[in-house]
Amino acid sequence: MHDLDVVVVRTSTPALVRLVGEFDLAAKATVLDALGPLCSVPSHTMELDLSGLSFIDSSGIAVLIELHHRSTECGGTLLLLNPHPQVLKALKMTAVDSVMTILQGDGHAAWAGLPEDL
Repeated sequence: MHDLDVVVVRTSTPALVRLVGEFDLAAKATVLDALGPLCSVPSHTMELDLSGLSFIDSSGIAVLIELHHRSTECGGTLLLLNPHPQVLKALKMTAVDSVMTILQGDGHAAWAGLPEDL
């Protein structure tokens, strides 16, 4: 079992969430419990910062896809921000980047001025 922290920085749109650690099967329920309700808000945007995520397996990728589907069903958007190179490789190998928006780099306005250690 690996550790994953789900840090919900803000719930209003855009919701800001940071995942830190390793996202595997053991973290599935934690992530769905924390983020599922946010993805079910109509026309809601969630920015999911993956810069602190050092590992993701197929079950973690499946959860991201499930959250994406929940968001789009409600007219919302789920954005993946700054994935670690290893995580980005996994997302590209599984073609997640062809279905979900993955943004790299600084300057996402919603995160401006927030402490980096959140």
